[in-house]
Amino acid sequence: QVDVSAYSFEAMRDKVFATAAELEGNTAVNITCGTKVMALGAFDVARNFDLPVFYLDSRDQRILLLQPGGPDIRLPELLTVKTGLAAHGYRIDRCDTDLRIALTNRVLTETLVNGAHRFRKALATVNYVAQKAKKKLKQPVALESRVDDVLAELLDLFAAAGLLAWDRDRCVVVFDNEQNRVYVNGGWLEEYCKQVVAGLKKEGVVYDLMANVHISNAAGTVKNELDLALTARNRLHLIECKTAKLTLKDGDETKGAQAGYKLDTLRDVTGGSFARAMLVSFQPLSDMDRMRCQSYGISLVEAQHLPRLREKLLEWIRS
Repeated sequence: QVDVSAYSFEAMRDKVFATAAELEGNTAVNITCGTKVMALGAFDVARNFDLPVFYLDSRDQRILLLQPGGPDIRLPELLTVKTGLAAHGYRIDRCDTDLRIALTNRVLTETLVNGAHRFRKALATVNYVAQKAKKKLKQPVALESRVDDVLAELLDLFAAAGLLAWDRDRCVVVFDNEQNRVYVNGGWLEEYCKQVVAGLKKEGVVYDLMANVHISNAAGTVKNELDLALTARNRLHLIECKTAKLTLKDGDETKGAQAGYKLDTLRDVTGGSFARAMLVSFQPLSDMDRMRCQSYGISLVEAQHLPRLREKLLEWIRS
């Protein structure tokens, strides 16, 4: 590492010249980063001493050789989720790399996604019941709302997949284990997203993919969980999945505002300025929270766009 003034043309020329002389051949000059003054100073030395110069085009994933007739070199996919996180001081404590999805669950998630508008209100009720059942596994939990035909259809779907049992006459739901309760309480949306991204990985659009990624910093003092983490085009991409009503308030802020802030922070600390973030929500956000996510640079996929998730992901990754 060589320290140099960011706005001194002469100082930059002197440093590059001294470094190149010290290395004695096999020297190439990278002018991708730094100020324009630094790039011009480095380029001037390279031109005078016939040194190769290159620029890294992160948008189109190319190395540009800045010389007449110099070919563009395509950047290979190299970044994994593990190395991307490690570069920003985070390690993976545990994660899910199994991309297989049971056929019954696949049918269930696709039914929910395609019926997102119709099931939206009913799913909020099911989420509430699943949350209440956290400390009442194998015990009946009361449905505190009228069981209409849509709610009954939704509960029947989950019951047919073996994820819960329910009694319409008694208006109660029973979860047999924590895994099923978590799946009903939003895990199904994470699995649907994982299924779509896994398809893109098979197509070569996505390079690496992990789900339910539990991470911590080097000291182990900061811990977080990422629903989905993937790499594509040598960038880290994070996806947060929500089925809760994000317009509800939790203290002074809506849950949507909290989700946006959390995702913005996670993206910055785990991937820096080159990382990207997406919030996938089964429930609509408020106009204010949509604007907030937009200001954070977070891509949004809400219920009406879930059937087109693959298309939305392609736009996001390639933009």
